[in-house]
Amino acid sequence: KEIDQLTIADQLLRRHLEGRRSTSKLPMAVDLLLSRPLVTVRMIARHARVSKQAAICMIAALGSTPRLITERARYRCWALYSERMR
Repeated sequence: KEIDQLTIADQLLRRHLEGRRSTSKLPMAVDLLLSRPLVTVRMIARHARVSKQAAICMIAALGSTPRLITERARYRCWALYSERMR
């Protein structure tokens, strides 16, 4: 069941990569989202070697697939699926 959810999430996230430049850092953010249960702005920024603002823009570019877990602006965390999807 969990493998199926990750496969579907992978397909949804890879759709956002089509038409991007070959130097885009967005695939690094997608790989991080798929490898971790919870992702923060700082984690994406370090993994992709971009600024925190660029990491926020990368998450925004992925649409609603990564779900915002925390509501606090300072400690924003995203996950691929929530309790409702289980």
